[in-house]
Amino acid sequence: MTRTQKIIGAGIAILLLGGLFAFFIFRNNSSNEGGAGASDASGLFPTSDGTSVSQTGGRGSSAALSLDGNVGEGAALPSDGAKLTSGRVAGMVAFGGDDPFVRYAEKDTGHIFDRHANADAAIKISNTTIVQIAKAIWSPDGKTVVFQIDSNIGAYTHSAYALPSASSTEISLTPIAFPRGVVEFAFSPDGKELFFLRGSGAGVKGLVVTLSTRKEREIWSSPLSEWQISWTDPRQILLTTKASSGIEGVALSIDPKTGTERLLAEGTAGIQALLSPDGKRLLVTENSSAGLRTKMVTLSLGSSYEFDPVTLLEKCTWGKTSTLYCAAPLVWPATALPDAWYKGLFHTADALWGFSRTGFIEKLFDGTDGKRGFIDIINLTPDENDRFVYFINKADQTLWRVQIDQEE
Repeated sequence: MTRTQKIIGAGIAILLLGGLFAFFIFRNNSSNEGGAGASDASGLFPTSDGTSVSQTGGRGSSAALSLDGNVGEGAALPSDGAKLTSGRVAGMVAFGGDDPFVRYAEKDTGHIFDRHANADAAIKISNTTIVQIAKAIWSPDGKTVVFQIDSNIGAYTHSAYALPSASSTEISLTPIAFPRGVVEFAFSPDGKELFFLRGSGAGVKGLVVTLSTRKEREIWSSPLSEWQISWTDPRQILLTTKASSGIEGVALSIDPKTGTERLLAEGTAGIQALLSPDGKRLLVTENSSAGLRTKMVTLSLGSSYEFDPVTLLEKCTWGKTSTLYCAAPLVWPATALPDAWYKGLFHTADALWGFSRTGFIEKLFDGTDGKRGFIDIINLTPDENDRFVYFINKADQTLWRVQIDQEE
């Protein structure tokens, strides 16, 4: 081999090595684009043919519509959140004040616990064992709990209990009377009354019972039997037909004193609704031709605007200070909603947002990266000071806490 040939061969080898080096550097940078921990959320929900879908999604920007439809502003970095239990939780009630805490019932045992914000562990306040619990519904003062029991025959029964007083050393629950034949129910905001639906031969009847006297009065009836109830505004009870992607729904309110009915939303499939505590706003999710849609309605004006994030209303709640909390994933799957989610065919990885009437928007928690698995947020429960908000992760039914004000 001549000297010229050797020089040419060495040059070619140098070029090859340089090309390989550049290739590996470029590939490494591409895989890390977007920062450490970045993930392709659009691949979380594949369609039947294996392609990923972004049918609808969560918020794409920190500047979006506030509760009044104005452009709001973003806030500080979100909290990491705290997982409070390893076992399953059936339901909870939250308290603020100088010593904020959450009271919850274990789903597998029915045992009741208090977890204070400044404590490292929960305190057991009842050891009465109750099994086959579907969910626990609390009175606003946390002194009464109603367990919805799965009867394994396609129906539920309800058992109500009073908690021991703070000065008592007895940690057994006391059974108390509860109306018979209850299908669905909700406590009034002050906890003094209960509105419930009782099955009848021709649909359901709506009754209000004053808890101190146990006196019942019928105020409403319907030929339909499948309803969801919420009572956030003292002056009106919200009823929504149980949502399904293939069935047109309706949302209406009734006066708890007279039973006077007012139509709030109708005409589209999968309707869900959530009424603000002042009765002025209605958050609505429905299935449109373009997919899942969420909007905010100002009831006095009859006007509405598209609400971001698009989500199911099991992932939203109103706070005590007119704040709205909503959780949502980056994308929803191209499937029948909310039916497939109800059936547990998929879970979401959610972020949690807080919205105020002044236009202030804050991401409170971000679980969309999937680093801790699916955090599928339901049962949002803020305390009365909007300092902490608690939720259940539908994926494993554990209890979580998110701090709102960032001050310990």
